Amino acid sequence: MKSFEDTGDSVIVRAERRDGSPLTVRARYLIGCDGGSSRVRKQMGVDLLGDTEIARTRSTLIRSPDVMRLFPDKPAWMSWILNPRITGSWSRSTATSSGWCIAISPTR
Repeated sequence: MKSFEDTGDSVIVRAERRDGSPLTVRARYLIGCDGGSSRVRKQMGVDLLGDTEIARTRSTLIRSPDVMRLFPDKPAWMSWILNPRITGSWSRSTATSSGWCIAISPTR
C-alpha cells in the first residue's frame, strides 16, 4: 500500500504490485493490520499506544516422519518450549501428516 483516500462512502487504496505496476482498489473499509509501524495508522494520524514490538519470533515448517518417534505416546497438537535461553512452541501442521511448525522467540 502506497496511500489511501477516504471518500466518505468508500476508501480508495493505491498500492504497487510485486512487479512494480500500480494497483488501485476501491472498498467500503480499510483495516490496518500491518503491525506496529503501520503505514495505515500513520496516514490516519493515529498515535500508537504501547510497544511497537511485543516479541521477535522465528517460524519454521519442517517435514519429517522421524519426528513422530520423539513422541512414543499419542503426540499433542502443540507443545511449549520454555527454558532460560528460548521460548516457543512446537505444533503439528495440518498441511501434511509429517509436517511440524516450530516458532521460537529468544528471551531478552
